Amino acid sequence: MKSTEIMIKDDFLSIEKYKNAPQSDVKAIAFTGSPGRHPYEEDKFILVLNPLSDHTEFIEFNKSDIIYIEELPTISTKNKGSVSMKIVWIKEGAIAVKMTPFVIAKTSTIYD
Repeated sequence: MKSTEIMIKDDFLSIEKYKNAPQSDVKAIAFTGSPGRHPYEEDKFILVLNPLSDHTEFIEFNKSDIIYIEELPTISTKNKGSVSMKIVWIKEGAIAVKMTPFVIAKTSTIYD
């Protein structure tokens, strides 16, 4: 299984650049983040929201639900790396899974 750091640097979705969103009869919702390969399902991908934040979330989408993708400027990291950012337009009504990583601990032990 890939580490998060490797996953967010892995640019795998073919990108078409659009100055304006293409006209489509399909309604879509925009999500901004760093897309990465799904660890074990080829027909899905993971979008890392706020990839350089200490408090990020991941969303799992089906690739077949992508309407189009817009490329954003790449973000530079402190250690001279980079993270590819995209706006991914997903078909309205599609099913996705949102994941929020957290530490398993009693709240009182975190604040002590």
